[in-house]
Parts: sequence; C-alpha cells; structure tokens
Amino acid sequence: MKRIQATAVGIVLSLMLSAYGCMPSTTANNTDTDMASFPESSVGDTVSKENSTEDSSLQNVRKQKLTRKINIEEKPEITKAELIAMCPGKIIDFCEIDPYYPGNVMISGTVGLIGSPIKLSCEEAVSDLTLTLTYSEDDLRGIPEKNIAVMYVDEENQNFIHLDEAELDTENNCVSFPVKNNGIYLLFDIYAYGSVMYWDVAEYAYEKDVTDYISDWERECDTGDIMTLTDKTWVKENAPNFHVTDEKQLASVVYYANAVGGEINIYLDNDIDLSNYHWAPMGWTKSSTNITIYGQQHTVNGLTINMPGQFQVGLTGYAQSVKISDLTITNADITGSNYVGIICGECHGDKVFERVSISGNVNGTEGTAGAFVGAGDRGEYIDCTFDVKVNGKPFEYHTPEEKVKADNSDTSRYTLSINEQGRVQRTEADFDKSLSWVIYNGGKHILTRGAENELEIPDWVWEKVGTKDTTYTIYLQGYYSDTNSSYQSGYVILSNTIEYTYQ
Repeated sequence: MKRIQATAVGIVLSLMLSAYGCMPSTTANNTDTDMASFPESSVGDTVSKENSTEDSSLQNVRKQKLTRKINIEEKPEITKAELIAMCPGKIIDFCEIDPYYPGNVMISGTVGLIGSPIKLSCEEAVSDLTLTLTYSEDDLRGIPEKNIAVMYVDEENQNFIHLDEAELDTENNCVSFPVKNNGIYLLFDIYAYGSVMYWDVAEYAYEKDVTDYISDWERECDTGDIMTLTDKTWVKENAPNFHVTDEKQLASVVYYANAVGGEINIYLDNDIDLSNYHWAPMGWTKSSTNITIYGQQHTVNGLTINMPGQFQVGLTGYAQSVKISDLTITNADITGSNYVGIICGECHGDKVFERVSISGNVNGTEGTAGAFVGAGDRGEYIDCTFDVKVNGKPFEYHTPEEKVKADNSDTSRYTLSINEQGRVQRTEADFDKSLSWVIYNGGKHILTRGAENELEIPDWVWEKVGTKDTTYTIYLQGYYSDTNSSYQSGYVILSNTIEYTYQ
C-alpha cells in the first residue's frame, strides 16, 4: 500500500491544482432506486439489491450485493460499481454508492484519472466489504489494461493511498478490492500518475497518440471554435515545435496544449486576426503545459474568450510556465470567472515577458483578474506595455497581486541595512505572517526565504545562490489578508528596499 500525503500531491499540477478550470456539461442522475429483489436493473445509473427480505429487522447477517450503474458523459470509463458485503438487513438501507464527479477538484483533477471517482458510505454493522468497479475497455483511450490501479482518498487526513491489493480481471473488465473505510475510491493510470510522482513505473510505459481519441479537455470543457478549426494531421507533423501562420494552425496548437500538454514552442510567422472566432484558453489543469511563444514582432488581433463560468481564462489558461517575446495583442476581450488575464489565467511557475504589448478588456471576479495574468506573482516584465480595462476600469498592474501589494504595503514596518560584518540585517517588529527575504537581480527573482526566525541573511545563502561582485535588490515581504475578501489577499512589501553587492 503506497500512501501519499496531499502536500506531496501538490507536485501534480500542480497535479491539479488549483481550482478546476472547466466544469462538466452534464453529470450523472444521482437517483437511488430500490429495485425488485432479484434481477439487476437495466436502467442506467440506478441502485439494485439482491438477497433481501421484506422485514430487515428479522434478517440474519449474510452476504448481499449492492449494484450502482454509472452513466456520466464526461467520464464514461467506469460503467458499474458493485459492493458485496455481510449485512444485517437490506443492504440498500445500510450502504450508498455514488459517483463523485466533479466533486473535490483535488480528486476529480487527479492526473491519470480513469472514469468517475466513486464514493462509498456504509454503516458500522456492515462487514467484509469488497468493491468491484467495471470499466469500458473501449473508453480507455489507449491506456493498457495492466495500468489500471486503484486509489483510496482519505479526505480527513489528506492522504491518497494506492491500494496495491486490488485484483484486475481483464476478461470481465473489472477491478475488485477489499474495502476497509468509507470514502472515495478511484481508478487511475499508474504510468501517468506515477510519472509525475516520481514512482518507478518504467514497466507500465506505453506510447499513446491522443489525437486518435476524444481528449478530457473536449469532454469536459467549452472548446469554443477550436475543434472546428483544428487540423490533427498538422499537429502530428509539427508537435511540439509549431510555426503558425493562420488561425487554423493556432487553434491546432490550442488543441495540442489541452489534449497533450508538455513543452510547447510556438513561432508566430504572421499576423493573425481572431475577431470572428469564439476562442478557448491554451492549457488547463490536466495538461501540465510549459508554453513558449516567439511572437517575432507579429500581432494577434481580436482575441475573444467568453467563458464567464470558467476559471483560468486567457490566451494561455493554466500553465506550469509561460515565456513570451516580441508579441502584440490588440482588441482582446476576455471574460471568465476567477483567474483571468489577457496573456494567462493562472501560472505559478516561470513567467517571462519581453517586449510584449497588450490592449483590451478583461472581466472576472474582483481580485482575480489582471491585465497580463490573473493569478501568479513574480513574473518578469521586460519592456512590456499594456492598455487594459479590468471590469470596465483602467488597470495599472500586470496582476491582481501587484495591486494588493501596491495598496497594502508598509515599507516603514521594518528597516533593512548592512551591518559591520557585511551582512543584510533587519530590525525587529511584531510578528508578521510568512515574513520572508525577497532577493532579485536585474528584475529576475532569485530567492524567497523565510525571515521569521532570522535577523540577518546567513552567509551560506549567498554561497548557494549568489555570484561574486554582483549586486542584488532585497526587501522583506509578508502575507496580507483582507478579512472582507479572500481575493484581496497576497504578499506585500514590509520594508525599505536595499541594494547589496555580494563579495
């Protein structure tokens, strides 16, 4: 049994990450029906029981079966969940089986998820439980059956536990495993999940051409006009380095970013007008993309995304990193829910923008919508310009975090100086949440390090990250929280800014 703390799972997109960008268009009908005693119902998404009596109070404890048919359009892989257990009375009165989708985004966004997670709840009187999940082989989309594994999610303790005692029956397309706890169980591709968790999964490696299948993104998200423009043959011939000359090729890259992800390089070889299209973001929480765009001094005009109910909306939606140079975007009109920006909805990794100019309108939840980026601080903006209105008002900041920092910083709270030993030191003050040293060089973020228990930066820090005879910019930051709105929170500057030359 392999146990994974939820904090470790943060690697996975963040496996997921963050808020789930797309919401499903439909979900299963969760109607539980107490069916006739013996035959299993052929009605989709129902519960049936076997071996029960009219008077449950007189029934002895004995083995019974509870069946739940599953029919979720966005997650068709799992078709049935069947529980066998010892139960005193009608099992349907003691246990419930329900599909859990979309549910908690940390669960429904699991990398390699196969079908809908299943939530099981039984009373203590029920014992010797075995759960069997039946899957549709035709809907596995290239995943080898040997890769199907089972995970138990302990929500209370934030654990994801791999149940290695599960038994796979490929002849009957099902997986069976003993159940020890109520909670959520899911099937997953052990190669896809294990790869991002750094497990040794070489024996499960396989080649998969996702263009042969309908992707999760197509199943679960508003794809706009992207799929009517996409040329999958062109995608196969050019991935992951794309030279783009028109809207069809750019749409094809959006498809690739969302269906496949990974490292993507885009070379814009022409100006492109998107004003006649309902566009969609490039990259989402399940595709784990690193996007680099070489604009080559070209312009994208009329980028229009209208997804008021969706998170992570922009030219790029959710990405591990975004690097863009020599690009102009004009007349953009971007609407989303949370984490909305013209360039990127959400990115907490590297963000480097050089000679990027943007103009247009952004609409989203106050505090999560910005000009360049909706969520993700510490970007590098080199020779960039913007003329953007957010929710109808001129916005003077690259990100909403920048606005929080500008509105709430207190540069007099601490004083930084260089002491006689040549070290950067700070004064003392009342406790501040997440007090940290922040070090930059030439506009590039070098290090953020906790300062709550340090009055000076240790020498070994410079030995690790510093370069001799190089000058660095340093300040202190702390976490500001607005009691009236969680979206008006973020890191703020709490000291003067000094320059320090490492010698």
